[in-house]
Amino acid sequence: MSASAVKAAAAASDIDLSVRSVSRHYGSFHAVDQLSFDVVRGQFFSILGPSGCGKTTLLRMIAGFVQPDAGDIVIAGRSMQGVAPNRRPVNMVFQHLALFPMMSVGDNVAYGLAQRGLSRRERQAKAAAMLERVGLPGTADKRIDQMSGGQKQRVAIARALVLEPTLLLLDEPLGALDLKLREHMKLELKQIQADFGTTFVYITHDQSEALVMSDQVAVMNHGRFEQVGTPRQLYREPASAFVAGFVGHSNRASGRIVRSSASDELQLDGGPTIPLNSVSAHSTPAGAAQVFVRPEQISLAAQSADLPDGLPRWPVTVQSLLFDGASSMLMVRFEGGLAWQVTLAQHSLDRDWSVGAPAWLALDPAQMQVFAA
Repeated sequence: MSASAVKAAAAASDIDLSVRSVSRHYGSFHAVDQLSFDVVRGQFFSILGPSGCGKTTLLRMIAGFVQPDAGDIVIAGRSMQGVAPNRRPVNMVFQHLALFPMMSVGDNVAYGLAQRGLSRRERQAKAAAMLERVGLPGTADKRIDQMSGGQKQRVAIARALVLEPTLLLLDEPLGALDLKLREHMKLELKQIQADFGTTFVYITHDQSEALVMSDQVAVMNHGRFEQVGTPRQLYREPASAFVAGFVGHSNRASGRIVRSSASDELQLDGGPTIPLNSVSAHSTPAGAAQVFVRPEQISLAAQSADLPDGLPRWPVTVQSLLFDGASSMLMVRFEGGLAWQVTLAQHSLDRDWSVGAPAWLALDPAQMQVFAA
């Protein structure tokens, strides 16, 4: 075998999931449309997208509950064509968990082991060990209704992981939790995945979940992936207007790129004319454009002289204060009517930003994301 063939075989052995040109149609509706991607062993891979984009259909095809119309799904190097869900090396955690209320916590965790024919002593030992690993030691004899929402989540994860699957599929498992608990469980899930090293495939419509927990994120839209990358890449270098608008919070505006021998400019509808020197803008043809600017990339001050040197600046009027502690923002309006949100620096939080007060706004055009409309 050649060196290149050996290298390719080694790389393939590191891939736990390979989706190859998979499609699923419902009449004329393409839920999943010729989708291909790989998930490397030990990754936390999230599929992020709005409701109806096809992410749940994709996950159910990986699990075997839905059959693809075309393409193949390969798990741990083996094609899943014709393989029943209970024969696949995967387990799934659902949004509503599907725990058995009549069983104890330990019996819930050991349920899959019982189906495999393990003795009661073996099941109890494995369940107790798994509960300890997910931070629930000594809870095997408790009833499910004695557990909190976050504890139930960990019981469901323990029940899935005790079977040692190649893949753990998670279908919006935090969606039913309240905000505070959801924030806590994001960190818990990330730590559990890191501790076990199991490959997680996680679907969500919540961008914060995907960005915080994942090694790689695929942004899905209309049955296809718009972009696959690290959370930082998706946030800083969106490949499309959809990704720029869906991942993170952005001010958006429509406008027009005008090119001339003297300079290139972006004329914002209801806003200022901005000189262009960004890579994204230079790759965008002249004509109608969509523009995205992160609130934290904008500088704001009461006086023009207080803004960073060398940046273009414009007068604005304060419309409202959106107070949220360290994440507080001001809504400001340009003379033409365009309104943007600006993240307030920590030292600016104590300033009395009264509605209607004049201010000055500056931004680096290189930090804008510009796409053809």
